[in-house]
Order: sequence, then structure tokens, then C-alpha cells
Amino acid sequence: MLALTLGLAACTGFGPRTMREQQADYAAAVADGGKRQALLNIVRLRYGDVPAFLSVSQILAGYSLQGTFSAGTELLTGGSLRLSNDANIGVGGTFTNNPTVTYSPVTGADFARTFLAPMQPADLFGLMVGGISPELVLGLGLHSIGGYANERASPSGQVAPDPKFGEVLALLLQLQRTGRLSVQLEVAGQARFATLELDVGDRDDAPERRLRHLLGLATDQTTFQVTYTLGAARPGQIAIRTRSLIEVLDQLAGDIEAPEVDVADGSTYASLPLDGVVARLPRLVVHHGLFEPRNAYAAVSYNGTWFWIGDDDLATKRVFSFVMLLLSLSESSRPGQPPVISIPAG
Repeated sequence: MLALTLGLAACTGFGPRTMREQQADYAAAVADGGKRQALLNIVRLRYGDVPAFLSVSQILAGYSLQGTFSAGTELLTGGSLRLSNDANIGVGGTFTNNPTVTYSPVTGADFARTFLAPMQPADLFGLMVGGISPELVLGLGLHSIGGYANERASPSGQVAPDPKFGEVLALLLQLQRTGRLSVQLEVAGQARFATLELDVGDRDDAPERRLRHLLGLATDQTTFQVTYTLGAARPGQIAIRTRSLIEVLDQLAGDIEAPEVDVADGSTYASLPLDGVVARLPRLVVHHGLFEPRNAYAAVSYNGTWFWIGDDDLATKRVFSFVMLLLSLSESSRPGQPPVISIPAG
């Protein structure tokens, strides 16, 4: 009876204790699975393979705790009705954990909307307002600015960036860090757009004036609207083209140092040498080997080769975390309910 009482008392705290312990575990498992999926798709793109994405739509944690207690004795002893001196007491219990995870493939219109559509300028520059490093936002998110193209990587090869793209990017970073350029987000009805406020510059060699010259901006105007366009910008606008998520992943795939044997047999393409402006853009350092690494930030196996990001590579982890943030933002823009994690409380 004492054992049964103690077991029932422990059950009263089972639900709250489960929530404290399992909520963080499930969140960590979802995050780790997302990292592996993103890295695997980057590797697949490096080899010209088809990317595939599964989103976790629901996690249902099913717990069951049952206890049993039995007691017995002999009622008849020596032909007379009386309790025996011997009694049999039994206590037992079972605990089962049967979680159910529901996945939803991202295909069709959802795939096009999430991965193929260019990012909205307001969403991209809004990340800078939220404190994300401008090097990541602009270096990875921009396809071009003012007609100057960023670098491009694809299974057909890599194309170096326009030197003036690197100069514009460096000027934007310099002015933003010194407080002479700021990003503002504005709302007009259902539309959101980003504007850049740029100082005039008090010297002929001021970086503000050089930036205005490169982008064809008026010298007496301080506010410019950032606009996605394939043509020339109108007065008071800065013309940009943003990348889609698949372009961002494809670009990072070009950073992977693939095995030389794979390049030689045509399975993938050779990497672009890192020099000049190319070296200043965000990079993803991915190692490869025949065996699974012990300490890795994320690791996947593809065609018999392991690819991984070192846990001691903070710069690469920042780039990869930014990509995970873009993927999370794309998930929030898709229709339907967000992922649900259900953990019983009692």
C-alpha cells in the first residue's frame, strides 16, 4: 500500500514535469532536423540534384502511465474459514511513449511561392531593421543593385560579381555602420516598402557622393524608395533585384568544396577561386569526408560522402543560421496553420 501511495503521488506531477522536460527536447529536435534538411538540399544543389523539403505540421506526444496493485490471502485453512498468516501483495506499472509526427511535403504552388518567388524588398531590408548583419542580408539576399550583378553559382558554373557591386555593397556597409545611412519601413494600404535615408555628404570624396554616383541618385535628395524592378529605376528610387530562396541555397552550394573525384567525373562543378570582392561576400565552409564527424554543427551523408559544418566555425554558423531564418520566414508566409506540438499535461 505504501508503494502504491508513493506511485500515485508521483503521477500527480507527471504532466507538468513532462512539459518542462519534453518541450525543449522537441523544439531542439525540430531545429536539428531543419538544419540537416537545409544542409542536405544545399549539397544536392551542388551536385545538380533536385531539392526536396518536408515541413513538420504536427507533433503529438502520447504518454500512458498505468499502475496495478493486488493483494491476496487464503480464506480456507485446514477446512475452517479464517485468514491465513500468509498474504500476497503485488505492485506493478507500465509507461509508454508513442509520439506521432506529421510531415507535409512542400510541392506545387506552395513550393513556387516559398522557394521560387523573389524575396520582397521590404522583407529583406526589414531584417536589417531587426538587427541582422547587413553583410548577410545584402550579400546573400541581393541578385543585383543599380544594375550591378552579384556573384552567381549554378550547376553550369560560377560567375564572379560585377566589381561595382562589391563597391556599392562596401559603401552601404560603411555608411550604415557610421549612421549616415538608415533603413525605414513604411506601410501604404496593403503594401509595405523600404526606404533608405542617405546623408548628402559635405565633401566631393565623401562615400555618400560616390554611392549616389554609382546608383544614379539625385544629389539633393535624402530619401529613396527601394524598388524591385527589371528595368531602370525612376527618380527617387533604388533599383534592386532580390534572390529567391532557391537562389540563396544554390549560391551557397557553390561554396562547398566537393571531392576532386566528383569534379573530375563530372558529378559537380569546380569552385570559383576566392579573391578580391568575392572573398568579402558571406561564405559557407562545408567539409567532406568518408566518415561521420563526431563534433559537427550539422552533418549529412550524400552518395557515400559525409558533408558537415564544423561546430567551431562561428562565421559559417552565422551564415547558416541566417539561411534557417529565411526558411522560417518563408514557412510563415505559406497558407495554413503553423506547426503544432501537443504535449499532454496530465
